[in-house]
Amino acid sequence: MSDSESNRARPSGAVPRHRVLLIEDHADTAEVMAELLREVGYDVIMASSCEEALRVDLGRVDVIVSDLGLPDGSGLDLLPKLRRTHYAPALALSGYGMDADVRAAEAAGFERHLTKPVDFGALFEALAQLLVDPQGGKVAG
Repeated sequence: MSDSESNRARPSGAVPRHRVLLIEDHADTAEVMAELLREVGYDVIMASSCEEALRVDLGRVDVIVSDLGLPDGSGLDLLPKLRRTHYAPALALSGYGMDADVRAAEAAGFERHLTKPVDFGALFEALAQLLVDPQGGKVAG
């Protein structure tokens, strides 16, 4: 992505240097997402499993982006465990986007849910909204 494309992709309202915990087990997907998040001004802490995510110092995290299908468990079970020590608004990523899937993510505590493949414009907008108003309106899809 060129500098001009990166500037166009910068979400309005996103404050540079917010820290995102990105929990994604597919290495290529994680790398692409992390690079795009960095290009628009986020610091990214990566984890590829529940175990790795639980070792992150959540005091350094402003927002969580988590795949729901992880090799050692579910993001649905992981989020409540993460929040035992620190609250950060959270966005679920899933290959499933039926109403029941969105409701399950909400019941687990996720404020937002996006369906894979991820539309990066929607991701950037959801993150910006979560950072401004963590309990605001839901984004499903």
